[in-house]
Amino acid sequence: MPKHVLMSDYEIITDGGRRRRWKAPEKLRIVEETLEEWADSP
Repeated sequence: MPKHVLMSDYEIITDGGRRRRWKAPEKLRIVEETLEEWADSP
């Protein structure tokens, strides 16, 4: 099985690599940026 599979616009990583640990302010910034992108899309 490949180490990762590209499906649509989402990449699923299956190799068990390191996980990032985000602090609360960083999580909030990421979520806000994502919501802004969704609001701007048609």
